[in-house]
Amino acid sequence: MMKKENKDYIVLMAMILTTLLSKMLGMVRDMLIAGDYGITYEADAFFIASRIPNNFFDFALSAAVVSTFIPIFNRTIHQKSEKEAFQYANHFLTFALILSGAVAFVLLILPEPLVSIFGPGLGVEASKLAAELTRYMAPVVIFATITFTFVGLMQSYGHYVMSSAISIFSNAVVIVYLMTLNSNFGLVGLAVAFTIGWGVQAVVQMPMMAREGYIYKPQLNLRSSDMRDTIRMTGPVLFSTWAQPASAMIISILASYYSGGVALMEYANRVYIIISGVLVYTITNYVFPKLSKTFSQKNKKGFGHVIEKSLELFIYFGLPVVFITVLFSEEMIRVLFERGLFDRTATVRAGRILGVFIWGLMGLGFKEILNRVYFAMGNSRLPLWITLVGIGLNLPLSIGLGRLMGLEGLALGATLSMVFSSGIMLAISIRRGLIANWVEFIKRFLSILFVDTVLFYGLSRILPTLQYGTLKTVVIMGGITLAYFACHVGLLKILKVGIPSLQMESY
Repeated sequence: MMKKENKDYIVLMAMILTTLLSKMLGMVRDMLIAGDYGITYEADAFFIASRIPNNFFDFALSAAVVSTFIPIFNRTIHQKSEKEAFQYANHFLTFALILSGAVAFVLLILPEPLVSIFGPGLGVEASKLAAELTRYMAPVVIFATITFTFVGLMQSYGHYVMSSAISIFSNAVVIVYLMTLNSNFGLVGLAVAFTIGWGVQAVVQMPMMAREGYIYKPQLNLRSSDMRDTIRMTGPVLFSTWAQPASAMIISILASYYSGGVALMEYANRVYIIISGVLVYTITNYVFPKLSKTFSQKNKKGFGHVIEKSLELFIYFGLPVVFITVLFSEEMIRVLFERGLFDRTATVRAGRILGVFIWGLMGLGFKEILNRVYFAMGNSRLPLWITLVGIGLNLPLSIGLGRLMGLEGLALGATLSMVFSSGIMLAISIRRGLIANWVEFIKRFLSILFVDTVLFYGLSRILPTLQYGTLKTVVIMGGITLAYFACHVGLLKILKVGIPSLQMESY
């Protein structure tokens, strides 16, 4: 058992490190964009254009790719055969490619009305530029479909590390472009580089899939039981995963009415995405195949064990990350972006937005883990209703708070809606018995919250603003973060709350 747990820790740490490297390269990419374009109308146009294909994938296809494909593929392997599972993968990917191709075609021929929807507050020049860039990035929808289908296959076979590392390749493509060709080809070339980067993500996974015996063959049978289940589940699952992309879209639309608002929200959100990607999505990507496997094996005890350990793991590491980010939000933005056209004023504004965004991390983590619990169970209704509640809250909260607080109010509206909706989902899950030891779970949560609140309050009272050079600021932040986590672990041990175990598959 000890060897198994050590192996689990090694896999998870490798996932964290590769995800972190991917996100760091993404941040280098964004630093270069910020230095070249700042918070100008060109930056607003680019971010709107890049968000359009991503949102179409998130809204129309990601649910089917991520949340229905993996459990049905695993079920087919365990209950039928690998050959039939590969046939299902062919049927699924062919169907998804047809849909994504149709979406890409719409983006190609009708970018102007889409830009007016996603960026209604943009000026004429920015809107025209955003429409042009959208055409170049239309194929991203197709490449994203292939990429995430292959990710699902790799995770089903236990290849977590490679699936965490794929964005390294796409970020590298864009970074090379920005450092060598951007001065010659500008934003149009950048849009092409983004599209090529997504294509590379799909291609690099093919050799590993071939080693597992899978090579894609165009096949389509919508009448097979697996595809019927996929189509039946996709609708509700689709809506239930809209919380995050809907929040991003609402914020982008409302921010377009502020000068440089889209770019400021995007830069702050990129830092938030790095943090959530390393923490939330590493954990959810790690546990989702385990949830699907234990549920398909009708292992009720094992299924509940994975749920509890997943939430416990997230709380233990998530809360200190939130408090550390609030402490250093402005310093993070300054180190990452303050150069070229991105000035001190932009740093302060983006830092405040990040300090608001990060409070939604706990809500996002709970919701993403519990979403996957219900998807593994084949129950998409509850995630659907919870998502609708979150979206229903997000819009009025963001509009109302935006009028009072500006861009920070937009961020606060999104944060409050995420926290509130995830709290409802957690309460329902406890009531349904999915978290059997819920009293102990609440106690551990409150203990961790108490410890980190005390640490945060103490540091915030004595910590000065770090007005040093980049390297010195990074070293100081790193040292304080390590000391914070050491105190976090030590104080929780005194309260008899140990580091969570990763042993999720031996019961």
